[in-house]
Amino acid sequence: MDSFPLNPLDQVNLITLLDNYTDLTVMDNSDVITRGGYPQHGGLKQPLRAEHGFSLLIHTYRGSEIGSMVFDGGFSPTGAVQNVNKLGLNLKDVETFVLSHGHADHWGGLVGLVKATGRNRMPLVVHPDVFRRSRHVLNKTLMYSMPPLTRWLLTDAGFDLYETKVPYLMLQGNVLFLGEVPRVHDFEKNETDSYYRENGVIKRDDFLDDSAIAMLLKDKGLIIITGCAHAGIINTIDQAIRLTGEKRVFAIIGGFHLTGKTKAQILPILDAFRQFNPRYVVPCHCTGREAIQRVEETMPDKFLLNMSGTKLTFRGCDKREY
Repeated sequence: MDSFPLNPLDQVNLITLLDNYTDLTVMDNSDVITRGGYPQHGGLKQPLRAEHGFSLLIHTYRGSEIGSMVFDGGFSPTGAVQNVNKLGLNLKDVETFVLSHGHADHWGGLVGLVKATGRNRMPLVVHPDVFRRSRHVLNKTLMYSMPPLTRWLLTDAGFDLYETKVPYLMLQGNVLFLGEVPRVHDFEKNETDSYYRENGVIKRDDFLDDSAIAMLLKDKGLIIITGCAHAGIINTIDQAIRLTGEKRVFAIIGGFHLTGKTKAQILPILDAFRQFNPRYVVPCHCTGREAIQRVEETMPDKFLLNMSGTKLTFRGCDKREY
């Protein structure tokens, strides 16, 4: 397998444009966490939008160079953009977008976000299977169809598509799109009631389009960001380690897709997290209430509560203090 060494970053800022949860009363600000909704110098509080979806604005810092990108777009056409405006954010410097996979709770707000950049054209990195047709879920006798994503919708909105099944370096080597994630661990096998249509044939959806991104915080380790981790959150972390050659994991952030899982299914994930020994675990979006609670209970010193508007600031160091 090819190696994709990453540039070590002095700092990474992650601003959650959209997540499933919001709470204006949480005021646990620190040098790592800044909660959104409260103006910096006082004044009117801005209630933020929460919905079943996920979207991040990411800034990377390396010397005097600053990179900016958007990871996923949330569900509704306006949710993430509304929070951008309420948080007073500027997307004019965004250089690229990434879509983690082809479900509408991750691409629904991309059109609004690309318009907010003010740019005529913008790169969007995707796995080609995000455009699978007729995705749906069967629940007993009921079928729930997912909104279809088309190349036309994205290109007409202003995106220049870069479709890849293999890993791809972005932001001048600061961020790695992990490409197709191998399914390795038996405890992450995901038998679902999800399907799609290909050449007129209905097939079980294996979510091969599900991917993630990784960054390297200077002398601290990998920051790994997932959308839903349909490929398995531990499989995804393993992929990032294999590709970058960096064994230390500093932070794991995003949807872990453990909602509805039993305790027996969740415990091997928690055991694997402890073996990676990350500094932070930040479960978001589709991780599920029970799994989030278990992360907090078993790793209280590593757990960070995420919500719409949260800003996470991770700083690298010159010495191997971690």
